[in-house]
Amino acid sequence: MAGDRASSGRRGSDMVKNLISSAQALGADTLDLSRRQLTTIPDELFHLQHLEYLYLEGNYLSELPDYFFTYLPNLKWLDLRRNRLKHLPVTVGSHRCLRTLLLEGNELTSLPLELGHVTTLRGLNLRDNPLHVPPPAVMEQGTIVILHHLREAMETRKRQDAMAKGVLIEQLTLEDSDSCNQSEDGNQSSEPELRDLGSDKVFPSRESSVSKTGLARHMQMGPTPMPAALHKPASYSELRQQQYDKFRRAGLLGEAKKGRRKKQRPTSPLMIDLLDAKRAEERRLAALRELKEKQALIEQRRKWVKSLLKPF
Repeated sequence: MAGDRASSGRRGSDMVKNLISSAQALGADTLDLSRRQLTTIPDELFHLQHLEYLYLEGNYLSELPDYFFTYLPNLKWLDLRRNRLKHLPVTVGSHRCLRTLLLEGNELTSLPLELGHVTTLRGLNLRDNPLHVPPPAVMEQGTIVILHHLREAMETRKRQDAMAKGVLIEQLTLEDSDSCNQSEDGNQSSEPELRDLGSDKVFPSRESSVSKTGLARHMQMGPTPMPAALHKPASYSELRQQQYDKFRRAGLLGEAKKGRRKKQRPTSPLMIDLLDAKRAEERRLAALRELKEKQALIEQRRKWVKSLLKPF
């Protein structure tokens, strides 16, 4: 039994290598390795850097190499459904071609925040995964909202990291300042060390003036909230007003007659709608007249032919 499994595994591996070799020889942009009992990605696959459509559904993959998306830069469609993936490599954030990513039926608990930088992504299938990042309320709103949430989480993490580094630097500065002040006050334990270093004076640093109260206040500050108005889409009236302004600047709203000019009231967006409707109705009536004329001409020609065929 074990021997049969080993031979079957070797045959499957040989079949996968043959498929990859054929795709490389033909320059094919599509490769289907679905249900091939793969536990790892074959190294030969990364020779197909022109690959655009890759199907790996129904295998036993538990992880992808960190260089997976780097060595396959032209991928547009990646099917990883029904595997055992627990995470995605963060290098996915540097991909600039991926449009569809199918991850249904894996063991993902979180998505890498870097995925939010894949601005070409339009299709993302995440069903049947124990995900908690992003939260279910975000996932219900679709791919665009998920990517936006991941980008915001990335920016928040960067701000928090930068703030933590700043606080750590200030703490180290305060500790250095305290040690310097103790040396100036005649602390006997630190004086020999200063003499060994060949220094008899202590110069307090610039940051020593920062108070611990200000430091505590700085630590309590969180990331700066972004107002929702920044992401508010333009309303219909605003779009119509923009169109009206564009027409007015282009001089498409009519010109005054030469000589004595009359003061004209500006055309409102509503009037623009009425003018558009009037022009559309005129075009419809003109087309209807043309159709009737063609029908009359056809009828006249039919009668003429019938009269010619009528026996005398």
